[in-house]
Amino acid sequence: TPRDQSIVRGVRKLLPGHLLRARNGSISVHPYWQLPLADMFTGTDDDAINQLDAKLHEVVALQIANAAAAGVLLSGGLNSSLIAAVASRVSGGRARTLTVRFEHDAAGDASNHVAAVAAHLGTDHDEVVIGPHASEAVEDVLQALDEPFADASVIPVWTIAKAASARLRTVLGGEGHEIFGGCDRYLPPSRVAAFGRATGRAGRSRARIASRLVPGSAPGMNFVRHVSLSDRDRYLAAMCFCSRDGRRDLVATDARPSLADETA
Repeated sequence: TPRDQSIVRGVRKLLPGHLLRARNGSISVHPYWQLPLADMFTGTDDDAINQLDAKLHEVVALQIANAAAAGVLLSGGLNSSLIAAVASRVSGGRARTLTVRFEHDAAGDASNHVAAVAAHLGTDHDEVVIGPHASEAVEDVLQALDEPFADASVIPVWTIAKAASARLRTVLGGEGHEIFGGCDRYLPPSRVAAFGRATGRAGRSRARIASRLVPGSAPGMNFVRHVSLSDRDRYLAAMCFCSRDGRRDLVATDARPSLADETA
């Protein structure tokens, strides 16, 4: 759920960089850190690269210093490969890496690429294979989640975390694709961006009206509904596994009027 919201009515989450203070029966929430946006970088590209390289070495070394058994969850992507490379430099020996793959998923199997990265870095590399019985872990996964998490990646993440806990005491990962521009989900597709430039707010308003009047099964309505949304709702809609019409189809006919006010 976005920001401080949760699936439970009346229950809110602490925002990043905030703390909650309970005193004499009262509760208050305060920020303890904010990103210093005022400190704009003014150096050259080479300066930026050198500073980033130094900072990566600093934080990775800080995490694995004095760790009896440290390793990196390696996906072969930019982030985890960078962290594994730095860990190989600062670990004082062969860094340990761990990856996961599905046994019968040839289309999405990146294990050869991951193995090539591990070989290039000279890491002590292990591979965890998920077989057809991975669904048996679903109940354990659900028990471990703080809130519903609608992403199938939770199964391999759970599996590799469980395997890592038996071999390692400190584990670094490569989550946070936004830092190095690895996530394009925040960028509107070219057709959506072109529609916005050509029509502006008026186009969005007309698309919103059309999305309410025209059945979702009509040709082109997926696009019309998408461009009718705000940037925030468009992002959330793109992340959903089930469209609004799909959710309506899952609900009994007499209960569908309760979904009439949904906009995403």
